[in-house]
Amino acid sequence: MRRKDKETNDIKEIENILTESEIGIVGMVVDDFAYSVPVNFLYYQKAVYFHSANEGKKIQALKKNKNVSFLTYIEGDVITSEDPCNASRSFKSVMLQGKAEFVKDADLKQVVLDKMVKKYYPKDEYTALENNDFKNAALKAVNGVEVVKISIDRLSCKISHRNN
Repeated sequence: MRRKDKETNDIKEIENILTESEIGIVGMVVDDFAYSVPVNFLYYQKAVYFHSANEGKKIQALKKNKNVSFLTYIEGDVITSEDPCNASRSFKSVMLQGKAEFVKDADLKQVVLDKMVKKYYPKDEYTALENNDFKNAALKAVNGVEVVKISIDRLSCKISHRNN
């Protein structure tokens, strides 16, 4: 990273960003070009997981080349300045590179999907789902989607603060 003053290696900060951020961007290669897609994701057991339909451009790309990049971030405040060239926005970001693999273990898929639902649904709505035959819907989801695990090979974290 060029701006070492914005880099952090604090694992608690990095894991907080990976846990709290809501959207990730998965980067792949398709026909010698970069191809990036936004995904809902889960950071779990030192890896990144996302779900997908079991067909399409993203799935085909991952089957051809398991090397991926991943980016997520949390937006901060707008930073204004008398000089418009110095206007910016603070943020915290995690960028990583790793290997994607399709999760075949049904129990792990279930755990990941359940944790993703808990992450993205408000607690009261999630509780309502549990009370309305949630287990049958969850089983159908496990069988109807791909879950992809990104094992992390390299990662960096950048924190852009208001005063930097």
